[in-house]
Amino acid sequence: MFYCYCLYIASEDKQIIETFDYLFKKDFKTSPGLFIRDYLDKKSF
Repeated sequence: MFYCYCLYIASEDKQIIETFDYLFKKDFKTSPGLFIRDYLDKKSF
């Protein structure tokens, strides 16, 4: 999911961005930014 997010934020296609935001909020009940922030906080580097 992290790599999908990276591609999504690099996209300049407004339709892709809106669709990804919608699906993320629908499936995970949170925004993509918060989901990834929580993921990175838990990830050990």
